[in-house]
Amino acid sequence: MSVQKEVIMMQYPVIDVKATGKTMKELCRSRGISAKNIQEYMNFSNVQSIYNWFGGKTMPSLDNFYALSRLLGVSMEAMIVPSGTEEPDNLLHFDKELKKSA
Repeated sequence: MSVQKEVIMMQYPVIDVKATGKTMKELCRSRGISAKNIQEYMNFSNVQSIYNWFGGKTMPSLDNFYALSRLLGVSMEAMIVPSGTEEPDNLLHFDKELKKSA
């Protein structure tokens, strides 16, 4: 199969914002990192944006997503939950990331 056919047959990926926020929150909790810690690390004036990420209302900008992944010691992909997937699949990836960082 040619590369062109593979690209056409691949479904466009969409991020499940709510599940991704839940994953970010759980990663922070498991590492003892609070929203206040993130606020200070990113030099935000308040924590509301972070609570919005955790609640699945918004996603961080690409720069902030990258900074958060570095703070947590995981890849950006480990925090992303694709739409239409079961959470345990992402948590399996998340568990692998936890073991790598331990």
